[in-house]
Amino acid sequence: MTDTFGAQPSAIDRSSLLEALQETSNDAIITIDARGLIQTFNTRAEFLFGYERGEVIGKNVKLLMPGHFREQHDWCHRHQSHDQESAKSADSSGRK
Repeated sequence: MTDTFGAQPSAIDRSSLLEALQETSNDAIITIDARGLIQTFNTRAEFLFGYERGEVIGKNVKLLMPGHFREQHDWCHRHQSHDQESAKSADSSGRK
């Protein structure tokens, strides 16, 4: 995406665009970090889940899951983290 003169948009422009897209979406959009902590929670997500974004930002995404999925999420997250650590270890040893 470029302006009339062909210049690349700044990081601020991209951030503003992303925020506008999230807020005007008809879908609930939630982003999380590598630890599963909620980073963004749009207006549609507030409507769907019944939480205001201030209540969930920084909390674990499993807060939004039914009980039987929370346990499964923890298991998957633990194994994914272990797999990533194993891959880092293999990379640092020079083996694939």
